[in-house]
Amino acid sequence: MPRITVTGDEEGLRGYDAVQLAAALVWRDAVGQEVILATFDRELWEAAGRAGLRPWPENLTGRRSRPH
Repeated sequence: MPRITVTGDEEGLRGYDAVQLAAALVWRDAVGQEVILATFDRELWEAAGRAGLRPWPENLTGRRSRPH
């Protein structure tokens, strides 16, 4: 099983956002190719980029983070 080094806690993600990130990382390791993670959630979008995934859309300019 692939080792995931990024966790929701480390990235400040909540619930299903952390699950989505983890699933995308597992998928990337399984297929051995670039994975695009589509989201309009700013925190998940930023975490995906830091984790080496390609976030989509390419630009979230004007999008606001959700309140914590």
